[in-house]
Amino acid sequence: MFAQERIAKTIDHIEREDSLGDIKMFLEARSHYLPVATETARHDLINQVLEKSDGNFLWASLTLRELEETSSEEQILEVLESVPEEMDDVYKRILDRILATPRNVELAKAILRWVVCAARPLLAEELKEAIKLDIHETPHNIEKDAGTICGHLVIVDNRQRVQIAHQTVRAYLVRDGLSSYFAVVRPQAHSRLAEVCVKYLCGDEMKTPRHRRGSATSRGPKRSAFSDYAAKQFSEHVVRSSSAIDPPFIALNSFLRGNVLTWIEFIAATQDLSPLTQTAKNLKIYLDRRAKYRSPLGQEVSNVSAWANDIIHLVARFGKPLLTHPSPIQFLLPSVCPPESIIFKTFKDYPRSLQLVGLSQKDWNDQLSCTIYPQTQAYCMACCDNRFAVGLSDGSVRVYHEVTCQEELRLIHGEGVRHLVLSNSGTHLAAAGRKKIKMWDLITSTLLWTATAPDILLAMEFNDAGTILMTTTRTEFMISLRVDIGEVDDKVQFSDIFEDDPVDEDHKQRPAKLASSYRRPPNLTVFSTKLNLLAVAYRARPVTFWGLNDSSYVGQLWRTSDEFQLAVVALVFNPNPDVSLVAAAYQDGSILTFDPWTQCKHGDTGPVGAMILGASPDGTILATADFTGVITLFDFETLRLLYKVTSVEQSVRQIVFSSSGLRFYDARGDRCTVWEPSVLVRRNDTGDDSSLDFSEQVPSGPEIVNNRTSDERLALTVFTAHHDGETIFCGRESGAVVAYSSKTGQPFQELFSHRKNIGILLLGWNEAASLLASVDRSGYILVQKLTFNPGRNFDVADPILGRKSASPVHQVLINLDGNRFLVSTAETDEVWSLENDSLVRSHTVTVARGSWKWANHPTQLGKLLLVSGDRVKIFDWNDGSELSQPNGIGLGLQRSEDVALIDVILSPRARGLCIFQTGSRVTTNSVPALRLWPAESISPETTQIKCLADYDELAKDIKAVIEIYRTQVIFLDHNGWVCSIDINSVNAAQKSFTRHFFIPFQLHGTTGHLLMLVTNRGAVALAVGDELAVFHNGLSFEEHVGLGGSPLVSARPSMRSNLKRFRSAPT
Repeated sequence: MFAQERIAKTIDHIEREDSLGDIKMFLEARSHYLPVATETARHDLINQVLEKSDGNFLWASLTLRELEETSSEEQILEVLESVPEEMDDVYKRILDRILATPRNVELAKAILRWVVCAARPLLAEELKEAIKLDIHETPHNIEKDAGTICGHLVIVDNRQRVQIAHQTVRAYLVRDGLSSYFAVVRPQAHSRLAEVCVKYLCGDEMKTPRHRRGSATSRGPKRSAFSDYAAKQFSEHVVRSSSAIDPPFIALNSFLRGNVLTWIEFIAATQDLSPLTQTAKNLKIYLDRRAKYRSPLGQEVSNVSAWANDIIHLVARFGKPLLTHPSPIQFLLPSVCPPESIIFKTFKDYPRSLQLVGLSQKDWNDQLSCTIYPQTQAYCMACCDNRFAVGLSDGSVRVYHEVTCQEELRLIHGEGVRHLVLSNSGTHLAAAGRKKIKMWDLITSTLLWTATAPDILLAMEFNDAGTILMTTTRTEFMISLRVDIGEVDDKVQFSDIFEDDPVDEDHKQRPAKLASSYRRPPNLTVFSTKLNLLAVAYRARPVTFWGLNDSSYVGQLWRTSDEFQLAVVALVFNPNPDVSLVAAAYQDGSILTFDPWTQCKHGDTGPVGAMILGASPDGTILATADFTGVITLFDFETLRLLYKVTSVEQSVRQIVFSSSGLRFYDARGDRCTVWEPSVLVRRNDTGDDSSLDFSEQVPSGPEIVNNRTSDERLALTVFTAHHDGETIFCGRESGAVVAYSSKTGQPFQELFSHRKNIGILLLGWNEAASLLASVDRSGYILVQKLTFNPGRNFDVADPILGRKSASPVHQVLINLDGNRFLVSTAETDEVWSLENDSLVRSHTVTVARGSWKWANHPTQLGKLLLVSGDRVKIFDWNDGSELSQPNGIGLGLQRSEDVALIDVILSPRARGLCIFQTGSRVTTNSVPALRLWPAESISPETTQIKCLADYDELAKDIKAVIEIYRTQVIFLDHNGWVCSIDINSVNAAQKSFTRHFFIPFQLHGTTGHLLMLVTNRGAVALAVGDELAVFHNGLSFEEHVGLGGSPLVSARPSMRSNLKRFRSAPT
């Protein structure tokens, strides 16, 4: 009857908060029976019961009754953590009633299993899909029916989260020995949930495409509501599953062999990579536990273990491109991974994917990742509480997640950051330059205060409580600032100590006056909050120690009895207070360890080149770096050599360890490098303790790691490509000119050589006459004819031209016909005839040129262009005469003296002139510019031409303009992406560029100068030390991007379907 009358139903939900007030009134009314001694204790106990009740009146009532009968603190804790006896009977009756309805038994069992074991509360829609995958039943209205089906042991809150009704329900269901059909045996339950999650990830919704497609949000199958939970939480169930149950492991192996790349893309699209690193950790734990019960051998175990390792490297090395552009991972990422990595082995044969050849590195090395900071320097670092921060010379501070290396925060200090510290809790960060100290709250990302530095700071450190920032100055003051407001809390002077200085009998006070013979400022100071000590080093003096609590003099370390001591260049305290040691690096490169309290020597390495020191958080590892950038790890107590990276790069400014001690970071040049040596992982896994006897320690010898240091004599200095696109001519530091195959990236013929060990500076190739011009650093010039013979080598004829320039050569250029040759220096420009080796014309430069570039006219044969400053001039190749007007042709650019570099690129095919200017290195008056002009407008009669389009907004993001390929200007941006602009499709109304593929930062080198080119077959070549890296198929991937960096709405990443005969592909 009511249904026919359509009476509206009103449902009121009683929320947790509605019940808490009533429960609190009930508890307070009965609180006088509680066995507590004070009102404070009574109030605290009521709050504990109220919090644990979670809005359940019955539990609160029964628990209160049991508390009234307790007699000790321990009994109270036991009652609060247990299920009241009467609740057992209640839950048993509820489960019996569920059993009485057979139709819902399996559904109720599945719901309880998921709700009890879920890694996070499932949404109703997520649970619905999970149940469907688990028992192949689809609940109609689970948000309304879940409670009824499960006897109200579960609830759905107002945020649609399905949760257990009370903590005691979970405790009851997972109790050992529970005799109930609904009992949840957690290892078996997690195995079931893990299998369901992983099988979903193996399904069609997460299937990896075999052909390029759009981003994860724009194309592909519509995914289940369960996808987010399965992708992010599956490993939480795997790691808790039973080692005796195989189906989850079998499904996991299938997933890692199939849809794993789509899963990585899915996670990256959420802009949070932490689920990837957590998955890798969980898989390692799962395998270690499983190995105790099952054989660790077998292809499946090896496969899962390899993926756990690869995922860590993928996140650290490719985290930034994954976050900025996750969709092309299937096609762009596997091929830039080492050949021995599991991701490369599994996915290297994907259709038309990016391919990389030419590098000798076969597996992941200990260099986990590298972050480059364009046009600035990494000055200092700090690490604490799963964060690490880098202070830069441009006045900014970058804060990263320690595990994922993902940038979390960017702070502006305003001047070069010289000192950086994080509080122990990771909630505060202090940064100092020469004039200012700034304090940030990292929780709210707010600047708390700015203080003026009283003098040049030597060191900063938070106290253990994080309430005081301690600083030391070159004027020998220790100034303590309050973290909350920045006001001075204390100011104490310290000093050097001389034997004849008056000091009290207990050495508790600083000397009354200093010896007049020595008033030099300290070189460095180091805090130890664990030992409450301050170490101070002066030039040619012993290290002095002061107590932090009472500013008392503690003692001095004399390395020798000599009056003048070797200078101390670095100091570090052992972070473990139980190991009372300090390490000091001296000017001769040796390291000395000693007890700071007794000043007794403990160990001495002898000269090892140490200039920088760092210590692991547990105090077991001492890290050093020399002036060439070689990093060495020692056992802190024994000074036993454990590990050495023999790579020679820029010198290191600072070394800091991660919170876990499994990684360390170094700041050098324009980059921050993350290292994860296996020796640290092994020592952590085995619980290695430096205080063990030396014979007990696991490592039997040092691990010397060659981080692929290039042979300096064979280092590539310049290259140019043959017109067939299959050969790249490379100049070496040794003076040799070598032909490399673009298909393999390997050398196949040394063509000729200049003088030994005189590096090649310039190369130029002419297609029409098959001429190769080369110039070495001494200014010697060779032009030689090369003929490709049937034996797949080049025949090298005698030099057509060979002479030495009187001045350093800036540029050489051959005309398109191959009969004229230009040699340009800062003083002269000369045109030579290659037909009879004679000088055609010589022009003396009377006005200094800031930057300039010569180029063949792209549309007018026989014409030569000179771009200098903001003008372009036209010359005749035949006689070298100038054809343009006296002042040339105006381009509207900044004058060359205001810019650091000018790069001019032309292509007959593109019929355009492209000029890229970088910003000034010394002034802020100029900004980078990238502009395009129509080549046909560059004629002798023209005095001014208007550019087709300017990409100045994009120019600031360009690291290097590479070349024009067909009609595309190819460039590398600061984020490592190879991109392009199509000259023939310039649209002034909607400026955009095309993003192609990513080049790992590890391949960018440390000099800041990149050697790159594009062959006529579309392969992109990059010099990496003494090797040639060649990327094939990279330009065939295209995504059109607006100048703001976001993909255009109408654009989708795509694979160009027709590469015609110019297809780039290795053998």
